[in-house]
Amino acid sequence: MEEYANDPAGRTPEETEHGNQARRFAKWHVYRERGYETLPRYKNPDAIVGAMMAVGATPPATVDEYFGEFIECLRLHDADRTTELPVNGIDPADIIAYRQDLYVEPDPLEQEPPMTDRFAEYFSDPAQTLENVFGDVDPSLEDLTALVQGDAELAVSLPEFEIEAVSDVHYLHGDRITAERTTGDGRHEREPDASLELLPLDPEVFDSTRELLFSHLGNQVRDCYLLMGCEPPSVFQQQGLGTVEGTRKQQMYNQYEEYYSTDSPVSSWKPGNG
Repeated sequence: MEEYANDPAGRTPEETEHGNQARRFAKWHVYRERGYETLPRYKNPDAIVGAMMAVGATPPATVDEYFGEFIECLRLHDADRTTELPVNGIDPADIIAYRQDLYVEPDPLEQEPPMTDRFAEYFSDPAQTLENVFGDVDPSLEDLTALVQGDAELAVSLPEFEIEAVSDVHYLHGDRITAERTTGDGRHEREPDASLELLPLDPEVFDSTRELLFSHLGNQVRDCYLLMGCEPPSVFQQQGLGTVEGTRKQQMYNQYEEYYSTDSPVSSWKPGNG
């Protein structure tokens, strides 16, 4: 058993992060065992999976309507542009990530068994998930759900989710060490079930906006587990941009590998102790 200094000032950054992992896991455990919402929905894997499924079940044209401005901000951020980005006086150079909140129905936290467990029980790996959701045979989760529910051999069925609402585009800005989070438009009385937060990138590397957002939300689930010190379920063991918090910690602390990067091979999906 590893021993850490009693005085926080005497701990290494990795030891401090290990303690933070334990606190995050404790909140997750209380939520799972007692049903208390001890962590924000947009940091709760079960809520994020509901948002994933809602995005996957939404027709591509409708996804583009909901998230077109968000994708355009990503695309234009570093381009020579004449269009003004909606950043309310913030210097685009200070923007760390663009954000947009999702609200889905029915409530993903009221599902039993929990959504992350059900999703991971049906799918085995990220490639299979994308093939089933976006392939020619099963282009949406609505079709996939019908397939699952019609299979008597499967012990799990996946409920259908849909996007109830989205916020306007907002952002995280700062100096990449400290950051200020702006909020959405305030029209919704509850926390979002998920919050897209992507660094400026070229969306054209993905086949569709729907695939980009679906993969990004899956990476967020991955980061939630990693930041609790846990190995993510195999279906979420894919590389790519997840949460900004997860990306920062993977850059700063030795117990994490570069899960956010598609260019660095991963040797283990279980975070170390640093």
